[in-house]
Amino acid sequence: MMSFFVPAMAQACTGKHGFNGHPSITRGEVYGAPYTQIDGTLGGANYVVRIPDTWNGMLIVGCHAYSWLRAPNSQFQGDALAAVFIAQGYAYASSDFGNEGYCVKDGMTSTYQLTEYVINKYHVTGKIFLFGASMGGEIALLLGEKFPRTYSGILDICGPKDMDIMYGLAATTANSNLDQIRTILGWPSIVPDATVQDFKNFAITFISDIKKETHGTPETKPRAYEKISPVDNAHIRIPVISLVGGADFVVPLSQTYEYQTAVTNAGKSDLYKMIVVPTGGHVDAITLAQAPAAMSQLIAWSNTIDL
Repeated sequence: MMSFFVPAMAQACTGKHGFNGHPSITRGEVYGAPYTQIDGTLGGANYVVRIPDTWNGMLIVGCHAYSWLRAPNSQFQGDALAAVFIAQGYAYASSDFGNEGYCVKDGMTSTYQLTEYVINKYHVTGKIFLFGASMGGEIALLLGEKFPRTYSGILDICGPKDMDIMYGLAATTANSNLDQIRTILGWPSIVPDATVQDFKNFAITFISDIKKETHGTPETKPRAYEKISPVDNAHIRIPVISLVGGADFVVPLSQTYEYQTAVTNAGKSDLYKMIVVPTGGHVDAITLAQAPAAMSQLIAWSNTIDL
């Protein structure tokens, strides 16, 4: 749920960028592949669309991670992974959700609106894939379950799966002292107090933001938590891959196993794969290094499935 993907797209854009009024159109290049970039606003959310000159007609849509303060440029958060596929001929689109905090509902709405906009405006002729990390992974899973006729596959990177449990973990952290937090997370005593305090502050902020999103706690608003929990929305009808870190202390690996069980119970185990990076953390460099291969696997897998 922390920020993911350093905006590291190898590009050279020319032109004026702006989000007021009409979209701006610029040119860029990534890994030697030129593309057209469109920046604009849609439903109050900033977006970016990149269409390579050698477009294969397919689209990949990115969903950004949790940010407790709105970052107007968060639509660029997935650039590092997007760059790989833009160079291969895929168009790319992403929204900043038009909000801050744990805004799953706004993230779903703005991402789906942007998807439909790109389909209609730029005439997408091929498949559409979603990816997201942390909160973005959660959003991608929920969108894929809800709109299987729009999307052809989902790559979830370290996304939370059970918001009831996530709230409980955060509450435990928020109400513990620093030594207790080290014990809970399995951190050695050498981890600086400032680092542990930062994580505690993160938990406190997350609790406040998830209460705003759901208008309560899991006890007072259980249905609201179910609506944004992939484990309660596991009747998938398109292929899904979860890429997760075995050492993730923000979203424990147990959450993804819980989701796998929910998918199996829904009779959809043939549409789900989990890739565990043993030493990977929460959307850290070790886990993210496997993302291009995981996305390629998802795209190839979708071509073998008769939906």
